[in-house]
Amino acid sequence: MSKASGSTYKIYFILYLAVILELLLVIVERDDAEADLKQQKSSIEQAFITFLTGLAQPPEASTKQEVLKIYADVDEGSGNINLREFSDTTYYITIRGIHDIGSLKTATLTDVDFKSLSGKESREPKSDSLIFSMLKESKDSLDHSILKINYDQSIVEKEGKDTVLKIPVTIKFKQAGLYRFKFAYSLKKLEFLFYEERNRPDSIKLGKVSAPFRIVYNMEGYTKWGGKIDDNSKNYDPNKLRLIREELDKQWNSAENVLVLQIIDSTIPDPEKPPKVQVYTP
Repeated sequence: MSKASGSTYKIYFILYLAVILELLLVIVERDDAEADLKQQKSSIEQAFITFLTGLAQPPEASTKQEVLKIYADVDEGSGNINLREFSDTTYYITIRGIHDIGSLKTATLTDVDFKSLSGKESREPKSDSLIFSMLKESKDSLDHSILKINYDQSIVEKEGKDTVLKIPVTIKFKQAGLYRFKFAYSLKKLEFLFYEERNRPDSIKLGKVSAPFRIVYNMEGYTKWGGKIDDNSKNYDPNKLRLIREELDKQWNSAENVLVLQIIDSTIPDPEKPPKVQVYTP
C-alpha cells in the first residue's frame, strides 16, 4: 500500500513540475514577444527621428550664390533703361526640401535695396563684395510694385537628390544699378495634429509621415525644456509645449531668400571728341 502511495506522489510531483515548466515557457515566450514589440516600436520611433533630423532637411531657400549680371540699353546721362529694347525679366526663387506645391502658404517680398548708377559707373561690372557694400550704404528708394510673385506658375522639380519648389518672379527694371530683393516664405511642411485636447497635440506630421508628438517632445534637442513623456504620461507643460512648437515652426515652416542683381549699361558710348585747336597766325 505504501509503495502505491509513493508512486502516486511521484506522479503528482512530475505533473507539478511539468505545469511549472509550461508556465515558465509561457512567461519566457511572453517576455520575448514583449521585448520584440518594444524593439520594433523603438525601431519605428528611431526611423521617424532620423527622418525628422537627418534625411528630411528643413526647407532651405536659395537663389544663385553670385550676383546676377544683366545687360541693357541704357541712357548714359540718366541711367534709364530703353524699355522698347528691354522686356520684363523672370527669375526663379527656390525652396529646397518641399515635396508639393501645397506646402507653400505665402511668399512675400519683405525688403528692397537699390543703388542707381549712370554714366561710366553704370557700364562697369562690379565685384560681389563691392555690390553688397554699396547696397548697404545706399539711400536710394525703390517701389516694391516693380516685382510680381507668380504663385500660379510655381513648379516642383528634382535637382539631383533634392526636391525643390520653384516660384517665378517677374521684375520690371527701369534703371541701371544694383538691386537686392529679400523674400520670406510661410510653409505648412510640418503640422501638429490634435485629436484629444485642444492645446495638446496628439501627433505630428512631416510631409507624409506621422508619429506621436511624444516622440518629438522626447528628442534630446527639446528635453532641455523639461522631462520626457512616457507611454502612460500626460506630462505636457504649456510653456514647454509653446517653446517646442515655436522652435519646430521656425525650423520647418519658414524660410528666407535673397536675390541680388546688377543692371549694366551695354551701349557703346559716343567717342570723345578731340579738343578744338585754335591756330594763331601772326
